[in-house]
Amino acid sequence: YSGRIVNNVIGNPAVDGSGSLEASGIDVEAHGTGGSHTTLVAGNSVYRYNNDGIYFLAGEGNPAFNITCVSNLVSTPNSGINPLHGMHFNIGTIAGETIQACINVQANTLTDAGAEANGGVDLRMRQRQSTTVRLPGYGGAAYDTAAVQTYLTGRNTLTTVLAGASVSGGGYLNTVGGAPCTPP
Repeated sequence: YSGRIVNNVIGNPAVDGSGSLEASGIDVEAHGTGGSHTTLVAGNSVYRYNNDGIYFLAGEGNPAFNITCVSNLVSTPNSGINPLHGMHFNIGTIAGETIQACINVQANTLTDAGAEANGGVDLRMRQRQSTTVRLPGYGGAAYDTAAVQTYLTGRNTLTTVLAGASVSGGGYLNTVGGAPCTPP
């Protein structure tokens, strides 16, 4: 799969529920074994979402996952109990997965996009199982959660960020730097 989600306006910041009553504003998912998923998400404005403003998931097998997510504005989640993160990356859903993901996330404006009252943050990078997340230009160590959070904060406008991981037998964030992600 290769595609682009570009220059959309989803929701109205003045109207609760206008972006989504029960879901994320933009949802990009890759499921299954083999194949590749390459997506550009750029120049979108997302308001009044109920789950995550922009959500990315790779799992249920080992798809190659290449995401370029740049210059998006995510703001003003719905009021109520369900909104969570402004932007959320969830890599690895089933034990034993070895997904190789490349995520270029930069120049996004996410300030106050997370519903902090619900435990949400503006940007969440969640890596699980035996997956690897490549962040182009990242210079920190492979398992340094604080360095990943600093990297993400330096490349985006946001207030809160959370990078974390969980795997069977212990938690780690296997993140490496490297070349740019494959473009769509």
